[in-house]
Amino acid sequence: YSSPSVYSGPDNTVLMNDGNYLYSLDITTGEKERLLSWLDADINSSNLQSVISVDADTILVLLSSYHRNGGFTLEMGTLRRTPAEQMPQRTILTLGAVYLNDIVQDALIRFNRSSDTYRITLVDYNSYNTEEDYMAGQKQLERDLISGTGPDLMCLNGDNASKLISKGALADLSALLEKDPDLSEEQLLSGPLNAYRQDGKLYALPFSFSLQTLYASARLVGDRDSWTFAQMKDVVDSLDPDVPLMQWYTQPDFLSFMTNVYMNSLVDYGTASCSFDSDLFRQILEVSARLPAENAMTEDNSELMYQDEFSNLQSGDQLLAMGYAMDSYSVRSMFRLYTRENGIVRIGYPTDSGNGALLSVYNGIAISSRCGDPDGAWSFLKTMVSPEVQQEVWEFPVNRASLQSTLEEAMKQQSYQDENGETVYIESSAWIGETEYQTGELTQEQADEFIAYVDGAQISGNYDTDIMEIVQEEAGAYFAGDKTAEEVSKLIQNRVTIYLGETA
Repeated sequence: YSSPSVYSGPDNTVLMNDGNYLYSLDITTGEKERLLSWLDADINSSNLQSVISVDADTILVLLSSYHRNGGFTLEMGTLRRTPAEQMPQRTILTLGAVYLNDIVQDALIRFNRSSDTYRITLVDYNSYNTEEDYMAGQKQLERDLISGTGPDLMCLNGDNASKLISKGALADLSALLEKDPDLSEEQLLSGPLNAYRQDGKLYALPFSFSLQTLYASARLVGDRDSWTFAQMKDVVDSLDPDVPLMQWYTQPDFLSFMTNVYMNSLVDYGTASCSFDSDLFRQILEVSARLPAENAMTEDNSELMYQDEFSNLQSGDQLLAMGYAMDSYSVRSMFRLYTRENGIVRIGYPTDSGNGALLSVYNGIAISSRCGDPDGAWSFLKTMVSPEVQQEVWEFPVNRASLQSTLEEAMKQQSYQDENGETVYIESSAWIGETEYQTGELTQEQADEFIAYVDGAQISGNYDTDIMEIVQEEAGAYFAGDKTAEEVSKLIQNRVTIYLGETA
């Protein structure tokens, strides 16, 4: 909330809602009292439509929530000021997070309303963030977990899971999952689970994910449908100098992205070691240098910025385009539109194994290794991957049956209601440039292939802000022509080694 919502209060007060808390403000004295935390009151403030004060101790709320599968739910509730000793006694567990999206908040609220034994309360690490350091909350959560003073559960969205695992901060969930009568690993997609798997142990449950890949010009990569980074560099080196690699990306952009992709290969937090002086990283530097310099989007290439990327792939006027799959219709485009028959190859990211797809996993939930009641924490955690919660996910769900249900949307023929209320079916189509292609519907075989594609995908590397700052600082000298790739990679290797030693 950029500014609080204001409602009429009792006597000489107004009620103020800032999105997290509800306050009472005495307009005669200026005194402000915090009445409640919306989440502690089992309310998602994003759903608030109205707040009505009945008296000093009673508030009515009207809530409206929109569901992914369509439709609204209206709900009215009464909040009464009640002494703590009169409240039902339950075991309190804490959940630390920098940010909780609405679906996770709804799941937390649903659990708290239904459980007679446990209650989950939020420790809001976003409060540590400042304009000068928007990562302060994430860093504080990480420090608390490693020191053993952190919450019982934590949302890992944006956090470096590998570092936390290597420091022993996260509990192994394998035994909890194995003995659970209601949930088995087979019910979940193995690809997203790999984001939190290490040495055969599982340290968190992912909540949702998206998939990204690289599409390439069939004219420029030939018969390839996959490649290693060395092979990618060979293709780049063979290109006419006037052929751009990608739209939008500059040297620092590409370097940052590819370093993040390979972060798990370049850095081992468990042994506090790294390999930035390797051939792989030098190749990343050299390919990055092929892109425009930072802030170098000039008139010479500005026209390219506004062309259709996939049309350029077809004509061989561009090597690569980023591809994203976050919903069923983007999967239909992946299998029915961006095909070799249409001059486009789903080549994926350079890799020595796997299919070249990358998964970005969101809102992973873990249990602290210091949690005093792991069974209680698990009773909440497992609800996050239940079909009831997963059906509301806006990205892709990690529950296997829920993903199949999501993909069925792209298997249905498109239709609309005419003025007489009759259903009119239309042929599915999409455009590349100025050409329209009849795509048809996703088939069950293609849906199965996509699920297998997800299970065989790699996990996008853990983004380490401190390491990326070192990489970008030193790489500038290479891009400017002041140092060689070998010199820069050795400098980065030395600095990151020192950093890892200091944080070990």
